[in-house]
Amino acid sequence: MKRPSFSIFAPKVEKTVLPANNCHQTWWKDPSLRRLNACAAVLLLGSFVCGFDGSVLNAAFGIPAFLEDMDQPDSNKQGLLSGAISLGYLIGFFPSSWAGDRWGRKWPQLFGSAIVIVGVMVQVFAIGGWNFFGGRIIIGFGAAFPLTLGSTHLFELAHPRQAAEMVTLFAAVYWIGAVLAAWVTYGSTFIDSNWSWRLPSILQCLASVIQVATLAFVPESPRWLCAQGRKEEAHAILAKCHANGDPDDELVLFELAEITTALELEASTPSFGYLDFFRGKANRYRLFMMIWIGLIVQWVGNGIISYYLIAVLNSVGITSTGQQQGLNGGLQIFNLVVSVIAAVFIQRFSRRFVWLFSTIGILICYSMFTAASAAFERNGDSNAGRAAVAMIFLFSGLYDLSYSVLFYSYPLEILPYRMRTKGMAVCLFADYGGFRNLGFAYYYPYIAIIALNLVIVWFFFPETAGLTLEQSAALLDDDVKDKIDQAGKDAVKDLDAKSSKIVDASEA
Repeated sequence: MKRPSFSIFAPKVEKTVLPANNCHQTWWKDPSLRRLNACAAVLLLGSFVCGFDGSVLNAAFGIPAFLEDMDQPDSNKQGLLSGAISLGYLIGFFPSSWAGDRWGRKWPQLFGSAIVIVGVMVQVFAIGGWNFFGGRIIIGFGAAFPLTLGSTHLFELAHPRQAAEMVTLFAAVYWIGAVLAAWVTYGSTFIDSNWSWRLPSILQCLASVIQVATLAFVPESPRWLCAQGRKEEAHAILAKCHANGDPDDELVLFELAEITTALELEASTPSFGYLDFFRGKANRYRLFMMIWIGLIVQWVGNGIISYYLIAVLNSVGITSTGQQQGLNGGLQIFNLVVSVIAAVFIQRFSRRFVWLFSTIGILICYSMFTAASAAFERNGDSNAGRAAVAMIFLFSGLYDLSYSVLFYSYPLEILPYRMRTKGMAVCLFADYGGFRNLGFAYYYPYIAIIALNLVIVWFFFPETAGLTLEQSAALLDDDVKDKIDQAGKDAVKDLDAKSSKIVDASEA
């Protein structure tokens, strides 16, 4: 593979690569896209549980009724209660990947959402520290299914014009969960009973209830259907979702040809297991990318903010509970706004530019945050404390631009169909299984880690902007992208030739 090129804006490929399509350019003016995006909204909820959990549990540890119901846990037991959901995720990621390849994308998600509901009921109604611990493991196991498969299903089903935005919005929904949890928990602290923690906890299954009720009506992934030899069903779904039911739409035929060609090229090997990531230069490259992205999203200093924000605020002189809660809630809203804006405009810029801009930005902000914190600790300068808080917000916004919104979409773009769910499982396992942070007292090592990641991004992250899912997934394989691209063009040419013959016959 050639060294990745660099440009600021995304390549202008849509008009020359993607053929004509009868869908309106504005999605809400098109019946097909309105139906498709309603289905996409259901799939977007897959990351809600994850975002909701972090905020609600951190706040719960400050509620006396919760501590009493959990048998007054010490710091070690609190750590176990916090980590239980991650244990559930780790148990669930690989089975969810297998289930998604075996039974399709949507039914395992429905199964996982039902498990989340069971786990929440255990967490809320089986009072006691170890019951709560067990309930959180169940929640994590169930949530792994929509988290692993939701982004994949979304990417494989979305209209090509919207695919990147949809999967980046999948990451943004994490912050919807976090915002809702932060403010619901804040309000429930005024309830004078143990419902002060049980009410926010029971709302953790809100997204799962919606998914259980609606996933059955979401179309299956056309890529999965083609892989099962159900090409006619895939063709019908592509026509219904991407072309208002027209099976002869140029874009539909183009997509179908690319999907079938990509699957035929992948079929040169009879099966794909996790060990196959070690076979071949391109697969090893992908494995490295999955592990590195999974680790680095937790190793660039964001753990300081995610897990030690209160301690950091105390260290820079902000000790009022009201101020701390306000800053925490405001930060979650800020993260949500930045993530949504980034998702909407992501297609206008090249992926490498976004990664590099974000990484350079957080390197500068984190260095300034470290300097401001040191200045406050040294002489108690209130201006330094305020500067540190400002850097937290700037750091978070720059982090959201790539590390948050591209975490799901970018790995999917470089994974071929047969590696897709397995690759996401590896990436998520590295994310949740990796050592997440060094602690808030260790600022300086993060600066070195961010600088290292800047080098990795520059030399190893390929450009995927402006390509269809099949084309970007084949970037690392010699000549495969060109074959897939040509298959799509040939399908459109065949349709044009067929149309010309019909016109000639009618004129005769």
